[in-house]
Amino acid sequence: MRAAELHRLARILREIALDATGNAGADNVNAGELAVLEDVARHPRSMIRDITERTGLAQSLVSRIVHAFAAADALT
Repeated sequence: MRAAELHRLARILREIALDATGNAGADNVNAGELAVLEDVARHPRSMIRDITERTGLAQSLVSRIVHAFAAADALT
């Protein structure tokens, strides 16, 4: 299995875990947001392209997530 396939599999498994643990309500976090936040926590000061490579998410999605969390002062 290639690294990109493993990242996609990890994303699918995170989605399943979120569904199974009742991630619902106004404060729910989708799998993409969770993947980005986990990656940033493990790799502070990463560039968007690095987060994209590690998570397997589209660059545009990673960029939107990072900018949204930065605007909400959740990331600096």
